[in-house]
Amino acid sequence: MWIVKIALQRSYTFIVLAIIIVLLGGYAIAKTATDIFPNIKIPVAAVIWRYTGLLPEEMADRIGIINGGKLIAVGTREELRIRSGSSGQLEETYLSLTAEGK
Repeated sequence: MWIVKIALQRSYTFIVLAIIIVLLGGYAIAKTATDIFPNIKIPVAAVIWRYTGLLPEEMADRIGIINGGKLIAVGTREELRIRSGSSGQLEETYLSLTAEGK
């Protein structure tokens, strides 16, 4: 209860303390961004790309086959099976398209 008596007797002291707390809090908030994310001088490239060619449902069904670091075939499972002439297993399709099955 002693703090209440002091606050009632010296109200200006508590007002000044409250203003100091608000100012120091503002300073701390302003410095927090610098502390968490320091300003690092490195080159940065931001790329924003929007692809409107296929719907998400169509893109979800497509398969890309990579061999030797190159994309050699893209299509649905059925399209790749027909292109490779295999019986339907994805492994057989891959082997026939990359000529590793021969």
